Amino acid sequence: MQIQKEERLAKIWEKEILDDWDNMKSTSKCRELWTEGIPKRIRAIVWYRAIGNKSVVSKSLFNIMADRGRKLSELLDKNQKLENEIMENRGNPADVE
Repeated sequence: MQIQKEERLAKIWEKEILDDWDNMKSTSKCRELWTEGIPKRIRAIVWYRAIGNKSVVSKSLFNIMADRGRKLSELLDKNQKLENEIMENRGNPADVE
């Protein structure tokens, strides 16, 4: 059921919105489609057209920054777990690495 809905929405996006992006991007139809969700297979195209790439970020730079973001997220998670552990153990971490 969900797959059929996504496919139906993707076809509408492709035929009615993306083919005439400059004229359709500010219409109520486009806003309605945004609220229904952008199907995964065309999400990158829609977002690129909506916000562009003014910084001219290459795919390789994007991948580097995404990897750094993941690593930072992991470090922040570890830090939060350690802080929680310290609070639970009255100021002492249970296991210091």
